[in-house]
Amino acid sequence: MYRRYEANGSMGGGAMTSSAKGVISLISTVAIRPYIYDFTFGTIGTPSDSVITLSVSRATSMTAGTSCTSVTPSPLDSIDAASTSSSGSAWTTQPSVGVTVFQVGLNVRATYRWVAAPGGELICPATANAGLLVNALSPAYTLDANATIYFAE
Repeated sequence: MYRRYEANGSMGGGAMTSSAKGVISLISTVAIRPYIYDFTFGTIGTPSDSVITLSVSRATSMTAGTSCTSVTPSPLDSIDAASTSSSGSAWTTQPSVGVTVFQVGLNVRATYRWVAAPGGELICPATANAGLLVNALSPAYTLDANATIYFAE
């Protein structure tokens, strides 16, 4: 049986721009290949009818607490041990972003939830300081956004 966790975060410092900014990340180690099976995304503040592009990309050079706020994943079952993976939010400097594995356009007024079909989870590599980064961008929207990822390892 896999251990399941959640981590949540926000963009911090404010605003989405026309450049992608990391909202929340899942950072792997050489010991484990965690995978995201569910996530939610929403905005904070007074909404408008603007568009957001939400994406999940593979990333490297990710160190929680260096270019972002460190987030401690919470076990969904209270008897599970602490997560081997780490997480970060409010990225001030984007890590090295690679292939985009998920992307969708959204209206700011709607909260969005993605759930993986069985076998369709987004999998991190068993590589230190590499993983998945949930990004958001909007050329017209200038408020904060938040996201929660649910993952297993």
